Formats: sequence, structure tokens, C-alpha cells
Amino acid sequence: MPLKDIIVQLDDSGSSDTRLNLAVDLAKKHEAVLTGLLVAPPRVLSQQTRSAWYHMSNPGLMSAESRKAEESHKELVERGRKEVSQWENGFKRHLKRSGVSGDWIVAEESLPDALTRYARFCDVAIVGQFDSEITRVHGHAATDLLLHSVGHAVMVVPLRIEFKSLADRIMIAWDRSPVALRAVHNARPFLRSAKEVKVVAVNIESEFRGQRTGSGICEHLARHGIAAEPLHITTKKHTKLSDALLSTAADLACDLLVMGAYGRSGLRERVLGSVTSTILSDAKIPVLLSH
Repeated sequence: MPLKDIIVQLDDSGSSDTRLNLAVDLAKKHEAVLTGLLVAPPRVLSQQTRSAWYHMSNPGLMSAESRKAEESHKELVERGRKEVSQWENGFKRHLKRSGVSGDWIVAEESLPDALTRYARFCDVAIVGQFDSEITRVHGHAATDLLLHSVGHAVMVVPLRIEFKSLADRIMIAWDRSPVALRAVHNARPFLRSAKEVKVVAVNIESEFRGQRTGSGICEHLARHGIAAEPLHITTKKHTKLSDALLSTAADLACDLLVMGAYGRSGLRERVLGSVTSTILSDAKIPVLLSH
């Protein structure tokens, strides 16, 4: 099944243009509709509410300080409108040049709220990588909340990446878990058009299906017309799983990592740490996740 509905999160970070280029190319390839989502927290109260508040506070003539604040507010609102207009015009120009149809949404609310509200009804959401230096509220980033709120795949694009190709060489992180299988199912539109697919299992003993070695995932993909090659890796005792996956993806020159997100229980995540969180903060290639 091809992708038909894609949403991309835009912001003022250095990777926003890369995200947009990636999303436009993906939408063009799948003949999908692309929605641009610009998220900005509410800057100010609406002009009408602000004016009413001043008049209630100052039944007579407004003081010089109030008039000055009112003018500053008007300038801020106007500057915000111009910035939003520039974003919208740039997005629409990009779509027109590429022959892609799309929609435009501006959400003045928190990033987690906006993402979960507007990214729920699409085939894949393309969002930015959170900054590992920013404190995560209660252990969660916006991408974490999004992954737990939608049933489809979420693609997280690194902050610093030079976009060359996407999904030509795909690596699947395979651990036989339900979330890993869901990630594979959600990734089928990407896997079908890939030039090479590797199914990587780290520190997992081989299984046998009849007389053949393997868990069956490569055979399952083959029945969907997807050629995948299994790769078993054994690491040293103290090697982190996240490091093993990222280094293997680099060695294989992959341009997309497919994996299940947050497969452990909440308690185990807190005690053992999260492979998902580490990969989201350290990955140098886009990661396609499903929860």
C-alpha cells in the first residue's frame, strides 16, 4: 500500500529545510498529499481580547504605559503574521515546483499537543529530532508523546543531516517483538522501493523454521515482494544495544533505520534506560518508528 497522506513538522531549526525536502520527495514518489505543520506557542492574546482587557483595566483614558504596551503588542502580532506568511509562501512554492499537492496548518499551541492533534490522521509523520541537551519533561520529549498517541509510523529526522537519498538502503532492527513486527508492517511502502534491506538481530539466538534457520521475517517480507537479507550480530558484554544498532547502520551505509519504539514496560524503561530514546538523540540518519 503506497503512502497517500504525509505530514511534516516545520520550525526554525537547521534541519527543517532538510525535513521539507525529504517530505516533498517522498510525497512526489508516492503521489501523496503533503501537509506542512508550523507549530508555534501562542505569542500574545488576540487583539480583541487584549483591547478589551485594557479598557476594563482603564475605564477612562489609557495611561501612557498602557498605550505603549498596546503598540508593542500590535507590532508583535504583525511581526508574527508576517513570519507565518513567509513560511506558508515558501512551503507552497516548494510544492508548486515539485508538482505536489498539499495543505498548510499553523498551530499556536504546545508542540506535543499540536503533533498529536494533527499527525493522527496520516500515513506517516515526519518530525524533527529532539535536542539531547534539552531537559525532557518527566522523561518525555514531544516525539515520545507522538509515538504513544498515533498508530502509524513516525519518521524522526536528525538535527544535522545532509539529505541525499531516503530508503534506498534500509536497516530493520529486529528482536521478534510485537512492536518490531508492527514497525516492519508500517514500513512496507518504504521497503518495497528500497534497493537493499537488511534485517539485523543483535545478540539473539537463531531460531529454526522446520529445517531452515531464521525467525521467518525475511520469508514473510518475500511474500510481499520485498527481498531482505538477515544479519545476526554478537556484541561484547558491555556494548549498548543502541550503539550496536547505530554503528551497524553506519557500517552498512544505510539511509533509514526501521525499528519498534519503547517495547519494554515503563518500569524497565526507567531502570534500564531506553534504547529508543538514545537512538532518537544520537542517530545520524532518519529513523522510522512504530509503537
